[in-house]
Amino acid sequence: MNEAKRQRMREQVLLYLAGFRALRVHSLCAEPFQRDVSLPQLHLLATLQDRGAMTVSELAGMLGVSLPSASSIVDRLDDRGYVTRSRAETDRRVVTVQMTEKGRQIVEEFIGLKREQMLRLMAAMSDEELAHFVQGMAAFRSAVERSAAGLSLQPHPLPVNQA
Repeated sequence: MNEAKRQRMREQVLLYLAGFRALRVHSLCAEPFQRDVSLPQLHLLATLQDRGAMTVSELAGMLGVSLPSASSIVDRLDDRGYVTRSRAETDRRVVTVQMTEKGRQIVEEFIGLKREQMLRLMAAMSDEELAHFVQGMAAFRSAVERSAAGLSLQPHPLPVNQA
């Protein structure tokens, strides 16, 4: 395939992705996440789920917020039972934040909304379309792995092609 055709195909993919993003935003607005957590709080919880226990300083860095802001977010989540804090034995100034089971459930529920939406979309596909979609996703995953240059994707393994 020549470079001009590859470029047209890449542009087409970008247009599809922009359309998918718009649909996702629309669906989030139509089915809002009804919980007592803000988006920054949900971001913090998702970070803890992905990375495990972290200090407030590490969370502030990951979230791109000041230490007092991160501490305030943790305070509210702790008050609601979504996280717990513990102090290091060696240095009492170091506070580690861990997600509770209640916090894990909130993140899973939010992710579950996305999963349910994807399942509905895939249910609307023909068998042939679904097979092509799986093949395309496998190719996309392979490209991500090649371009990641050492980044680990291990927490989210993909199933082996069972065609």
